[in-house]
Amino acid sequence: MNLAGKIVGVLIVAACVIGFKFIRKGDTGVEARVIAHQVVAEADVYEANKEYMDWLVDNAHEQVFSSAYHMDYSRRGSRSYLDGDEYIDKLLENMIETAKNAKATTVVASLERLRDGEEAPPEKPKPQPVKAPGQG
Repeated sequence: MNLAGKIVGVLIVAACVIGFKFIRKGDTGVEARVIAHQVVAEADVYEANKEYMDWLVDNAHEQVFSSAYHMDYSRRGSRSYLDGDEYIDKLLENMIETAKNAKATTVVASLERLRDGEEAPPEKPKPQPVKAPGQG
């Protein structure tokens, strides 16, 4: 095989390896988004704000996923991975900032509690009607 044929062969293999890495990145991105939705569903105001919070997840995912996904190439091989802690931290920070800008204070407080690992505050007891003396 001549030099040009060897170069073409190497380029084809390299293109396949790089293509595989990007396919894996896409698969990882889908998995990360699903997990992010599951994490955010634990927020104490999620049920009341499901549509908005799901939108926040999708929007934040698009902003932060690539920065938390690392594709390292070296002579010893390549290693691609998602730094899950970095991803969730950046995701929640992005969601909090977006919700702050929208003045969604209840959602902000809930996401901050989720980020900080805090429990939801106890519900305030409903005031009981007080009856005047002599009223049954």
